[in-house]
Amino acid sequence: LVLPPAQEMYLLKKVHNNSRPHFSFAHFFDMPAIHAEHNGFDIISMKEFLERQVHAETPVLPTLPPQKRTNWDGSADRLNRFF
Repeated sequence: LVLPPAQEMYLLKKVHNNSRPHFSFAHFFDMPAIHAEHNGFDIISMKEFLERQVHAETPVLPTLPPQKRTNWDGSADRLNRFF
């Protein structure tokens, strides 16, 4: 499972005085516990997935991100336009 990058979430924006403007699923779910409870269920971040693709001999992506960028936290809208 590839987790999406951290992004703004509805009603949790910094406008409501949160110290954090972007959230990932890892902020709400105990991903290490989920991984430990389910054998063979691997969880990685989007950053880790893209790093693997950038360095892979045969990537599964038809094209790599611009400038081989791997950290898209806070930029999910631009990532969606790319893919």
